[in-house]
Amino acid sequence: TSFAAFDNDFPLPLRAADLVDAPCAPSGKGLAYLVGFFDGDGCVSVCNGRSGCELSVKQSIQHPEVLLRYLRAFGGRIELASSAQGSQHASILWRIAGQGARDAAAVLCRLPSLKQEQLFIASRWPQGTDERESMARRLRQLKVADSSGLSVENWEYLAGFFDAEGCICIPPTYPGMRLDI
Repeated sequence: TSFAAFDNDFPLPLRAADLVDAPCAPSGKGLAYLVGFFDGDGCVSVCNGRSGCELSVKQSIQHPEVLLRYLRAFGGRIELASSAQGSQHASILWRIAGQGARDAAAVLCRLPSLKQEQLFIASRWPQGTDERESMARRLRQLKVADSSGLSVENWEYLAGFFDAEGCICIPPTYPGMRLDI
């Protein structure tokens, strides 16, 4: 199985080591875009045994470019998440765990975001068993808490969030278009 992006074909699974260019941490506008996209489609989850956290972003195999941006920025791997069924396209997943996840979370949590506290927890995952249980509980709480108090500070964040969650609607009875998030 493979996917196409940026006029190239890539095999699955794809690791950062398989790429010609080395991982390069994003900054400025590129980082703001990735933070916004992660707020829309990203996930911070606790690994089995609570040994650490995993970061992941899932996308349709039809639109994989952003997953390559995460892979190039932070490392990790891109793999098949689900096969195509009927009219539904296959989906692929970027994921990173261990020290790489801690490092990626530390970079992503530098900017204000809806998932900033989740990323902060992932970046500083504790060594002690009791502390891990407490942090796992806190992550579960954050996933169900209302996080609507963020004010958007730049267009790049908004562009990333819109690419993950947005929709351009052209109603048949309205002479224009509407952007929905």
